[in-house]
Amino acid sequence: MTARLVSMLVALALCLSLVYVLVPPSARPVRAATTWYVNPGESIQDAVDSASPGDTIILGDGLFTDNVNVAKAVTIQSEHGAAATTVQAANRDDDVFCVTADGVNISGLTVRDATGWLFAGISLMNVSHCTISGNSLISNCAGIQLENSDSNTLIGNYLSANWYYGIRIAGSDGNTVSGNTFSDTGYYGLDLGSESSENVIAGNVFTHSGLYVSARHNTVEDNTVNGKPLVYLEGVSGATVTGPDVGQVILVDCDRITVDGLTLDSTTVGIELWNTVNSTVKNNIINWSTYAINLHESTCNLLTKNTLGSYFGIYLALAESNVITENDVLDSAYAMESWLSVNNTIYLNNFRFTYGCSTEENLLNFPRQLTYEYDGSTRVGYMGNYWGNYYGNDVDGDGIGDTPYSMGGSQQDNYPLMQPFENYSISPVEHPIIRSVLPSQGAQGQTLTVVISGQYLDGAANVDFGPGITVNSLTFNSMQLNGLDQITINITIDTSAALELRDVSVTTPYGTGTKAGGFAVVEAASKRPSRGKHVGKLGMSTGHNADLIAIVATAA
Repeated sequence: MTARLVSMLVALALCLSLVYVLVPPSARPVRAATTWYVNPGESIQDAVDSASPGDTIILGDGLFTDNVNVAKAVTIQSEHGAAATTVQAANRDDDVFCVTADGVNISGLTVRDATGWLFAGISLMNVSHCTISGNSLISNCAGIQLENSDSNTLIGNYLSANWYYGIRIAGSDGNTVSGNTFSDTGYYGLDLGSESSENVIAGNVFTHSGLYVSARHNTVEDNTVNGKPLVYLEGVSGATVTGPDVGQVILVDCDRITVDGLTLDSTTVGIELWNTVNSTVKNNIINWSTYAINLHESTCNLLTKNTLGSYFGIYLALAESNVITENDVLDSAYAMESWLSVNNTIYLNNFRFTYGCSTEENLLNFPRQLTYEYDGSTRVGYMGNYWGNYYGNDVDGDGIGDTPYSMGGSQQDNYPLMQPFENYSISPVEHPIIRSVLPSQGAQGQTLTVVISGQYLDGAANVDFGPGITVNSLTFNSMQLNGLDQITINITIDTSAALELRDVSVTTPYGTGTKAGGFAVVEAASKRPSRGKHVGKLGMSTGHNADLIAIVATAA
């Protein structure tokens, strides 16, 4: 080999090495995605284990029996759609598909029979950017569930006869659930659970199913329940929901809402109030649902004159200071159930067929004696509720049982009615009269305790200070001061609440009493001029502790 040829070869080698160095790895040829075909009788799990991220696994027509862990970003789909390809659980106490990798797509399959508690047809666990589409999820505990999974898409799936959940979302944000069909789900159609926000629930169809919510900051729109619109309100004040064209009502972070005169049936929950205050639910008929009315973390609401027949007639969870009266609860597994709910006033209701009931630390009678007519005689006494399985005696014939109705432990109705409440003619109770509000002012951004004194305040369902002031809790004080009733209220004044005098209103089942100009919102201390400058806000004088000045308002 000549010296010239050797030099040329060396130069060529150097050029090739420079080309290799200068071309980045991302620009080099990549492995083409592989498509894997799996037939009935073969293992889907083996195909997933053999595949690489980006590959597609196609399942042929027929029945597969498997539990599949999907720990890489692959696509799993049927060849000819969900009607042709079924994957059933080999182990019912495991998910059929458990997805633990981002970017997984599962489509066009019938997935069934993961019936063990909290197992699902398809579970997404701590993942994002997955798409679950066009599947039929049948006869699972949960059809699809998301746990701590964000930014996924569930679209165009059919969910039927899943015995506990159609779709369960827990601790998951930013997901899109749209165009899905829910049918005949046992308890919850779609459970939008706690610590889940920024999810979009849109364009779904619920039949004999519905939505349950225990979260905020989500978008819920254009969904139907049994062919009627699902009404979802979040952060709304002062609205009324009525009319025949309503399939379900969900209120989240709402204030002063009236839900009146609806007929609802066969849904997850007929009317749900979550963290909602000062609202009224009346004259509704709700049947064949998991919950007829559910109050969750809700305060100072009135439930009255509703006819209810569902698995749970009235359910209270972390609910305080609500008034429940003159409701007719029909054949329900649990006429009324209470969980960590206290200071609710529950009286003059019919619990006709009561298989179970729990009320915890709540008052089961009107807090003062009523005048009523029973069996042709006028009488005065305390009145509780009618219980279909109360078998006590009424020796004196006053219509009130001689012994309490016991629900186990210390829970009891001391004044059970012998007949349904409609058999008693009760004399009108005076509407509330407000004599004073102390303190009579509070600053923007402040949370404080206010005491309202007056007459006929017992049975108070809600107290209203106007927009921008939230009532956190309400307690009626049975002890009277100088012949006056008292209500103790904890309120929070929004930082943007209008600086003005407010009317204060107290609502009981027998009317509303208002104190004109009973409370004022003043500027926060940090916004006020320094001491020595004149302050004329609302025409009030200020002192060293302006937030604590109390102006006693007495009735004219």
